[in-house]
Amino acid sequence: MQQSCSTFFQVLGEGVVDDKPGRKMRKSFDNGFIGEVIVRLLLLAVFLVTEELPPFSREIQPEELWLYKFHPVKKDHVPTRLMFSIALFTPLLVIFFFTLLKKGGNGDVKEASLGKKYVEIAFAGLGFTALYLAGKLHCFSPVGRGKAWRLCAFLTPLLFAVMIALSRTCDYKHHWQDVLVGSLLGLVFAYLCYRQHYPALNDTDCHRPLRMREATVPAQERKQANPGYLLPL
Repeated sequence: MQQSCSTFFQVLGEGVVDDKPGRKMRKSFDNGFIGEVIVRLLLLAVFLVTEELPPFSREIQPEELWLYKFHPVKKDHVPTRLMFSIALFTPLLVIFFFTLLKKGGNGDVKEASLGKKYVEIAFAGLGFTALYLAGKLHCFSPVGRGKAWRLCAFLTPLLFAVMIALSRTCDYKHHWQDVLVGSLLGLVFAYLCYRQHYPALNDTDCHRPLRMREATVPAQERKQANPGYLLPL
């Protein structure tokens, strides 16, 4: 009887999961998140400092004067504050919306990151939103491919970004070359930021952040390595 009891308690002791790996993982996650916040604050400081630097002055040749004969529109089609609000808050609102629907992972809010000015920010913020929607809705994976409404949801943020870019040319604030280059830069930064935290859009698990996928594998390995993890009752 004593031997069976000791065997039972031994098995029970093996079934208790050591929480040290979990604590280490949470500590590593918290440290990584704090580091990400510090990096973003430093980038914001660099952006604000460089905005105050004197701009580059270029001498305009006589044959180029026709490019600058138009007077800028006093009232913008898309005001600067509205443009910044759309570009910065749209990704956050979409992420919170999917979180409320329980279709977003717990790490989505912490993964929200946005990568120069006006058109670049519009395409960076709304481009990231488009990629996020494409991943959550599986627009380019075998699960959701062929559904028109998913593709429309993916293209909607990009349509708003194009409208903002066109408004800058209608207001005579930028040449079309500047708008085109700024749009491409914004899309590149949006893609880089997205792929830092999410898999490719044709992945079967494209809706899950990479951090959550990496955290799931060690937990499964611990369950397989410990046969007494689940103690039958």
